[in-house]
Amino acid sequence: MRWMNKSSIEQELARTGSLSYVTTGRSMQPFIRSGKDIVHLRAKQSGERFSKYDVILYWRRNAQKYVLHRIVKVLPDSYVLCGDNCLEKEPGITDEQVYGVLTGITRNGKAIRIHSKGYRLIIGFWYAVFAPRVFAMRLRLRLKGIHPNKHSSGGGSL
Repeated sequence: MRWMNKSSIEQELARTGSLSYVTTGRSMQPFIRSGKDIVHLRAKQSGERFSKYDVILYWRRNAQKYVLHRIVKVLPDSYVLCGDNCLEKEPGITDEQVYGVLTGITRNGKAIRIHSKGYRLIIGFWYAVFAPRVFAMRLRLRLKGIHPNKHSSGGGSL
């Protein structure tokens, strides 16, 4: 839903409490596929805090866009986020930047149970091997002559 601007998303979440759309960007692959999977979000509740491995919709101030990324660390006053296909973690995301949380994914017409133990186990493993995965990704990019920079996989934006 690239056409939706910041106020439209905020209005839709405030009006209905939820939002479903097809993402753009590769930052959440392989768990969310760009242009194919439908993500389902609910609005953040007042004072709500999120947990490690939740996927949140937040406003990336420096890029002036919404991004859908996973929480990899919860701090008392902020979160550290990372796209599943990203090379760098993004610290300092505050509750004020968060607008919604992922509640489900639809792939090929079938619901993916993101709160199941199996799904959470896979996500936990994915981040347990973060360092070797990043090393392999950087090596692959360098062999192709590409020099990765911060957020090189982009953001799963709207």
